[in-house]
Amino acid sequence: MGAVRAGRTNANATRIFLNFSIDGNQTWSAPQQISGYISHTFMGARFQPWIVADSSGLHAMWYERVASAMSGPDMLQSYNEDLSLATTAAGPKATQGEARISSVMFPIVQTNQQQDPVISFCYKGDYDNIASNGTIHFVTWGDNRNVVTTSAGTTENEPDIFLQTY
Repeated sequence: MGAVRAGRTNANATRIFLNFSIDGNQTWSAPQQISGYISHTFMGARFQPWIVADSSGLHAMWYERVASAMSGPDMLQSYNEDLSLATTAAGPKATQGEARISSVMFPIVQTNQQQDPVISFCYKGDYDNIASNGTIHFVTWGDNRNVVTTSAGTTENEPDIFLQTY
């Protein structure tokens, strides 16, 4: 097993689980993990999940902490997972596995004190969503990849909202 940053282990890394009901909420399935494998070199936590259902199945998205050669594991990417619908014979199954949505990794940004004093502190995840029109899936997420120069002359990563369809 590789080194783990800041004394943490991957044993407490968060994962995304799904429970489902096929009888109108009378009974629920046991939790099943729908996010990918757990890293043995850093705590690759997954968080802020969203889910939508349409006629083609269940579609989920979330953030994941990822390793960067330049800065260690304190970078984020957004991911999605497509699953079949539950039936009376079987629960949802992954149809293509966990897939990266964001094209680049982006840093975790300090949001308390916020760059913009009008915006609420600790915003991460407030603008995330996944929706479907039955054919196309629309995914939005907060992404800190862009850098801006402040009025004080310092540079900071700007928390922007991104939209992607698939």
